Formats: sequence, C-alpha cells, structure tokens
Amino acid sequence: MNILIISFVDDNFGDNLIRICFESLLKVVLKNHHIKDYTINRMNLKDIDNNLLISSDIIFFAGGGLFGLSYLNFYKYLDKITKIADEYNIPVIFSSMGVNNMDATKETEDKLVDILKRKCIKAVSVRENEDLFRQYSAETSLTIDSVCDPACWSEYVYHFDNISSKRLLGINVVRGGLFKDNGLSWHLGDEMRYLDELKRFLDDSGIDYIFYTNGNFLDNNTLLYFAKEYHIPSNKIFIPHTTKEFVDIVSQCEKTISIRMHSAIVSYALDIPSVTLKWNQKVGLFYKNIGRLEACLDLTEWNASDVVNRLFEVEKKQYKKDESYLMALYTYLYNVFVKLGISSNDNCYDFKTVKESLYLDNVSQREDTDDMRTRINKGQYHYLCRFIELRKKNNELNHFKKKNESLFNDLTEKEKKIESLEKEIQRLNNLKIMRIYKKIKRKK
Repeated sequence: MNILIISFVDDNFGDNLIRICFESLLKVVLKNHHIKDYTINRMNLKDIDNNLLISSDIIFFAGGGLFGLSYLNFYKYLDKITKIADEYNIPVIFSSMGVNNMDATKETEDKLVDILKRKCIKAVSVRENEDLFRQYSAETSLTIDSVCDPACWSEYVYHFDNISSKRLLGINVVRGGLFKDNGLSWHLGDEMRYLDELKRFLDDSGIDYIFYTNGNFLDNNTLLYFAKEYHIPSNKIFIPHTTKEFVDIVSQCEKTISIRMHSAIVSYALDIPSVTLKWNQKVGLFYKNIGRLEACLDLTEWNASDVVNRLFEVEKKQYKKDESYLMALYTYLYNVFVKLGISSNDNCYDFKTVKESLYLDNVSQREDTDDMRTRINKGQYHYLCRFIELRKKNNELNHFKKKNESLFNDLTEKEKKIESLEKEIQRLNNLKIMRIYKKIKRKK
C-alpha cells in the first residue's frame, strides 16, 4: 500500500512538526491494524508531484491551516490535488485541519465547499473552527470530527535525554510583518519595545530567560536585529536549525511566552505553563479547545506586566494536557482504515499503548537532514530574491544615473546657450548704447 502524506513544508518548524508527529502516529495506527506491507511517501503541499499523487493508494493531509483563505492561498493547492485524486479515485483523508478565513470571499468559500463535495474526500477531522467546517460540508454526508493538532503528541514523539537542568522563561520572537499580514496595527517597532520591556521586567525580577524562534528565516532576522539593537548577549538568544532543536529549546523552559501557535502547542504538549499573544483567530480557538482561554492575550494586553502576571496566574493552575484530547486524533486515524475497509480490527490501542509505541519508534536522523535541506533551500531562495531585488534596484539606479547624466549634459548645453545669449544681449546692449551716445554727440 502506497501512502502519501501531504503537508506544508517550511523553515517554520511548527509546520514541519505537524507532519513529523502525524507520521509517527500513523505508523502506530498501521501497527495497531497489523498492516506491514506499506510505503510512506511525503509531498510538500506547494510542490505538487503528479506521478507521486496518481501512484498513491491513499492520501492523507497531515493537518494545519491548509484550508486557509488568507495571504498564504493554501486552498488553491488543495483544489489542484483533490481534482487529481478525484480523477483517479484515490481516497483523501483530511486530518487536523484548520481554516483561517480572514480574507474569505464568496468565491473562495464556494471553492472550499466544492472541494469537500468531491467523491475522493472520505473523512475529515478538524483542529479548530468545527462549526465553520460543518457549514462548508452541509451539502455532503461527511462527518466532521474534532481532534487535536498532531504536535500535541510532541512529548512522546521526541525524547529529551540531555535536557539542561537550567530552567528558563522562554520568549518567542516572530517577524514584525506577521501582525500586519493578519490585520493588526502592531509593527516591528511595537514588537521591539515589547521585547525590551519584557527583558527589563525580567532582569529587575531576577528571572532568567531566553529569546527563541520557531526557526523561520524572517523570525530569526527579527531576533538577531533585536539582539543587536538592544545589546542582548548571545547566550540569551536561541535560533533552532531543526525541528528537534525547536522542541528541545521549549523543553528547557520552565514557562514560555509565545506568539507562534506551535510554540504554544509544544508548551502544552510538554506540560509547560504558557501564555500567547492572540494575533490570529486560530490561537484563540486552540486555547478554547484546551479550556485555557485565560492564557490567550488580546492586543490591548500586549505589555510586559500584563503578560508576565497572566503567565504566573496560569502557572498556579498546574494544567496538564488532556489525554482524551490527544486520543481523539489517534482514534480518528484508526477508524479511517476501518471505514475504508482496509482493516476490520476492532482492538484500538489505549493511550498508554500508543505512548509506549511512539517511544519505541524514535524520530529518525533523516528528519534533521530534511530540516537542514529545507533551511538551505529557503536560504538560497531568500538570497535569490534579494539578489534579484538588488539587481533590479541596480538597474534602476543605472537608469537614473544615465538619465541624470543626460539631464546634466542637457543642462550644460542649455547653460552654454544661455551664456551665449547673454553675451549676445550684452553685445546688442553695448551696440545700442554706442548708437545712443553717438546720436547725442551729433546733436551737440
């Protein structure tokens, strides 16, 4: 059986973590069903491989905001992929899906409805916006299951054998443009002031801390810029180079103040108290699902004292993750194989067995290699974009230089003409004066 897992691959390791945890869970499900003869392939949502698609026996979308009606335009790729799957009668399973409809139009929402109507769609589970998905699927016979984000299983997918005994307060940093892209009037300068305010507040309180990112290139640049401008020592910042390093740095924190959603999700997965700035509706919906809405702060509360005080309040409640919330995803995946008639096994693992099975299946070294390859490719892409931009600006500059030179030459020519005209005027004036003088002299 050829299984294809589709996910959004990025240098934001939260996106990669979704696929890694999903694949780890899926392998346990296959073991649970005694399915041994299978191959798992992977495909980046935005890098469609037709041959890979049509050679698959079943397609899984691993999760995340892939139904996004926003500047990321994920739905366009869903449309292309499910069209091919429909044509070749390949069952498609949507798992842990989210929808960000902040830029939705009637046309784009209708497109999501059309996608869900396709016969290839066999099962749908969502991590957020369950009511909206039910609205989109109203004309189908689909049942919409509510499950967790796969990254909620991070504790059992990754193993922390070398955790530092030093406990820190982790402060998550993101690119300034994230807020503008999500319709918020909060800019890079606002974020810099907020981070500096947090730093001074924690210094005064004697609390050790570290600034970190989820790995995104632009997030990293923002953190490095902040460190340079506000003289943050290098041992106070951490930039992960792999998904595991991202999970590791969160695991070394006693508490976290997050912005990126998967910084919050990993904190939840590791039972680490965390509060998060709500820059997108999905953040609030995640905290609603886990029953911790007080840990999600609105824009008016984005200041050091409010954030830290709220964090201490959340810490006192000693929250632990909900095993039934995690198991909803596992059970959904288990039931998919029964629904499709691939297996009739009715002995679904319990939480303890799933957890133990995940511990036995260590995330391979290949994940780190893939992460590094993604980062290199993304770095080359950013460099190429910058190179093209600089070439364009250089061409524009050369154009303006030539234009300026032409104008200067034209001006010089005109100045010479003016000078020549002035001399001619002076000559004529002198001639006129001489004539008047001679005329006056004759009259005398």
